[in-house]
Amino acid sequence: MHIADGVIERPAVVVGTWILGGGGVLIASRWFSRGVHEDRAALVGVLGAFIFAAQMVNFPLLGLPVSAHLVGTGLLTLLLGPAAAIVVMAAVLLVQALLFQDGGVVAWGANALGLAVVGAVAAAGTIRAVPVRFRKHSLTAAAAGTAAVLGSTLTCGLILVLGTELDPTVVLVGMGGVQAIAAVAEGAITALAFSAVRATLGSDAPLWPSQGEFR
Repeated sequence: MHIADGVIERPAVVVGTWILGGGGVLIASRWFSRGVHEDRAALVGVLGAFIFAAQMVNFPLLGLPVSAHLVGTGLLTLLLGPAAAIVVMAAVLLVQALLFQDGGVVAWGANALGLAVVGAVAAAGTIRAVPVRFRKHSLTAAAAGTAAVLGSTLTCGLILVLGTELDPTVVLVGMGGVQAIAAVAEGAITALAFSAVRATLGSDAPLWPSQGEFR
């Protein structure tokens, strides 16, 4: 779902996504800097490096002529909260664009809006919709990971519809079909990774799903 430079043809859409995506990252960074717990701070760098590396590994989608990779926004939201997830994901996207041309620098606003901001908000909304006692359940983790990818996919599709001459039906239906499979796979991986982290850190670790705040 990384959008490359030159794909978005309308300058107004490029500017608009930078305002929305960059603004969302800026707000999230302020929330994150105010509310991060010291015992969660060490997770930020570790998880950022993990997500960066994991996104480099692609896997085929059930025999289809396309591949996908872990996005990780749902997992970051589960472990750190949406504000930290947005900041970490935005940083990962910027490094990927600058060093590996995976997504564009000019298109960073669009990618940050979809993969970081909307993805984290979708995951957080899913988690907050679940009763507190179930927020650390693996099924909640799976739902959060799936919701993050679906939210990012919808955002990316809308950006392509608004910013290009592509047929809206082809974009939304085509992306929706492929990304629905990727979203389910993301959910499963998120659940497994979240369970592994919880087992490592212990049940009393101050992970975000047990907190009442939006950070």
